[in-house]
Amino acid sequence: MSANSASRREEMMTELRLATERVTALISALSQEDLERPVAGLDWTVGETAVHLVVIARRGVNDFRRSSTTEGLAELNALSISEIENHDPLYLADKFSRTMNVAVDKVFAAIPDEMVFEFHGGSKMTVFSAMSVVLGELLIHGNDIAQAVGKAWVIQPHHVIMMLANGWDILTAWLAPDALHLTESYRIHFHGQEFVALLKIADGAFTVTRAAADQDADYVIHVDPLDFIFAFPYGRRKTDNPDLDRLCSRFKPL
Repeated sequence: MSANSASRREEMMTELRLATERVTALISALSQEDLERPVAGLDWTVGETAVHLVVIARRGVNDFRRSSTTEGLAELNALSISEIENHDPLYLADKFSRTMNVAVDKVFAAIPDEMVFEFHGGSKMTVFSAMSVVLGELLIHGNDIAQAVGKAWVIQPHHVIMMLANGWDILTAWLAPDALHLTESYRIHFHGQEFVALLKIADGAFTVTRAAADQDADYVIHVDPLDFIFAFPYGRRKTDNPDLDRLCSRFKPL
């Protein structure tokens, strides 16, 4: 493991530990009434979303079921949620915290940089893309729950950059059928951030790389990091930017 990859890994692990603490505190504070509240943009209640977070933690430790198609992921998620019958907030918070800590400190810490393993939809991932996906799930679903129960929730701009820079190539599996034969690129400039991203669809694949500020691209988007992440790929907010809207349209819903 190079010094650079070790630093990247520890940075991601630190953010995952902090996100785990925040999600644990959020779930612990839920009331029984809160559990029944609907979550905007999802088909789940707050309680089901909290259970899904436990499921996410388990998938990093001892539940290695993966859906072979993106369409089948919804069925797998529903099955996984139904298997956890105890929805007491303190139970869920404890189960989530314990399992996520094992995932971060025992599993993610030990996976070699070069190891490639299965993800949903037939896609492949490395430990960096795995950590990026999990961080996104914790922060976005944390926001889902917080919004539903009227609590504050903060996602920092640097979280967006970390997620984007560490493995979104897995979104190839979510390309819409009519995007599989496209060739187009998007240069993304994030307000207040040095990182510039080049997102490219070509030959039926989606890639994310760091870009030069003047690198050629079909579309150039200047956007607030949080506006970007809630629009793409999570689809939590509509966007009035036609180029960002075009990018979102190239993918099936997560």
